Amino acid sequence: MMHDDYLLVNYADSLQNSEWLGLEYNNLTLAKGISFSFFLYICNLLLIPYPLGLILFWILSLLILIAAVKNVVGNREALLLMYLFLLYSPATFASSYSQQIYRMAVVPAAVVFVAACLIGLFFRRDEKISIQVRWALGAGVGLSFFWYIREDSIWLLPFVLGALLCTAIGGIAFQNERGVLAAKKLIVYTLPILTLLLTNHILSLKNESHYGIYTVSDRTDTNFSKVVSNMLKVEREGTVRADDRVWITKKQMEKMIDACPTLKSIEPQLKQIYESAWCIDGEIEGDIIFWALRDAVAWSGQYQSAADTDQFYKTLNEELTAALNQGTLKRREAIYLSSMGKGLTKEDIPFLLRRMAENMKSVFTYELCKSEAQPGNGNWEQLRKMEAVTGAMLVYPNRVSLKIGGMIQPAKNAEKLEVYIKAGSRMTELSIENGFSVEIEDVDRIEAAQFQIYENGDLKDTMELKTGKNAYCKIEVYNIEKVVSEDPLIKKSEPVIKISNIFIKIYQKTSILFLGFSFLGYLGIFVKMLTDLRKKRYECVPVFLIMTGFGISILVCMLGVSWFTAWMQQFQYRWYTFFYTAGVIAVLQMFQIFGICFGIKNVLKSVLSDRRKSWIK
Repeated sequence: MMHDDYLLVNYADSLQNSEWLGLEYNNLTLAKGISFSFFLYICNLLLIPYPLGLILFWILSLLILIAAVKNVVGNREALLLMYLFLLYSPATFASSYSQQIYRMAVVPAAVVFVAACLIGLFFRRDEKISIQVRWALGAGVGLSFFWYIREDSIWLLPFVLGALLCTAIGGIAFQNERGVLAAKKLIVYTLPILTLLLTNHILSLKNESHYGIYTVSDRTDTNFSKVVSNMLKVEREGTVRADDRVWITKKQMEKMIDACPTLKSIEPQLKQIYESAWCIDGEIEGDIIFWALRDAVAWSGQYQSAADTDQFYKTLNEELTAALNQGTLKRREAIYLSSMGKGLTKEDIPFLLRRMAENMKSVFTYELCKSEAQPGNGNWEQLRKMEAVTGAMLVYPNRVSLKIGGMIQPAKNAEKLEVYIKAGSRMTELSIENGFSVEIEDVDRIEAAQFQIYENGDLKDTMELKTGKNAYCKIEVYNIEKVVSEDPLIKKSEPVIKISNIFIKIYQKTSILFLGFSFLGYLGIFVKMLTDLRKKRYECVPVFLIMTGFGISILVCMLGVSWFTAWMQQFQYRWYTFFYTAGVIAVLQMFQIFGICFGIKNVLKSVLSDRRKSWIK
């Protein structure tokens, strides 16, 4: 799709051609995060095909996680089991993630990478500063990469900030560090955040040098996002439901046009979006309205200059703010979880909790994970470009052609007669009098082709693909057969897909079991931590805090995604919720291995040890 996978591939192509994110600025140039495109660029630089790069990134993240907990776990067999459990995660087989050339594919590995470095830093808070710096820098690089994959990366922030705070408390306060050493440690523990801020600054400067605007994204970090935020605060007519498919109705847009001279100036283009493919049944659904708005602004002549376009949105935002403050536009009373999402009211909470519970059940049990060979979308040129940029083989859509047989009898007075079948820009010449049998490729409808009759090199007539007669010839069509050719890669990939789905099925069947054991382990760690705290022992505190951070981040992500997809119909929201929560699966599996492994190590072994002591007595 032009606004999704193909856009990110175009970014990567521009990076490979030393053109940053494109030579010319338009309404898509700074619309999405750079990380996935940068990943494709690095793979190309290292001569690694995208699928292999994806696998290596996943394995690297897992090895860093194992290295992070190696000294704490202290058991090779347990470490191996942890590694294998994550290695064959359903997220690595699901066609919705790893089998697509899209940014969701790198989210699981990026999440594990960030978590692994932060956990490694936490467990090494008592070691040399030089060792801690390595883990802190790793966390900073991983966090910067993760942050700019998507626009909703904030969901991992509770874990990140919690891990850094706990590390600082454990490494400075509990160690009674003072003076220079305490200052050094404090700098080390803020390195991940400082690295993220530095990355933001570098990307903003780079965009400013190319496009004249200091920002990472002109969709979420500029006056455009403020316009979106204000538009969502405009009260709409009638009862507003949590699952309404339209965030901003056509009537709301008309009211805003009347209240804002800047919108009035592009009224013809705004009317045009309601006649475009964006519109369904007279309305534009969900957040799609904002992509349509950007198109309308571009059609009006904006997006020639990033600075001028931002000034356009700044003026529009000031007009919307004034209209809301003066009461020209009625303000909707709601809580806004994001500037790019609609408001939440107390009446929406029961719906949100039900939807969230439903989505968590689906995600936690890997219900929609499935491996399959899905054909790519797009025309031949687009698919070939994606292959060229990524170094990956795509599954091409089925080729549909028409096999046509018949006979042509020229009229007695016809001179130098030529008959062709024209399909698009392609012309296929037919044999005259001896019968013809031809196959017209990439044509799936009879109406898409026609006979063309030439005499002495001049076009004289056209005919539909059926038996017919004119002044120049008689054409008899004996048969028309539709031929469907499947990409050979589909057949070749069947054994791999079969094995992949076996692994997925194993995880699906055991998901509740692992979830139950990990939660019991978490509760056991919590109880033992409370018991140990009375004795001033803190062995269980780190694991409990790490698992709690995992849990909070999962809940934040599920909450945000469940609310964002509330406008979608059932067949859509279940898939999109699964799609947008790629990182949750990775965090969930880390929660599970920590709960089971440390539950056995810190709780079960302790209980068995106490019993042995009682038996000895």
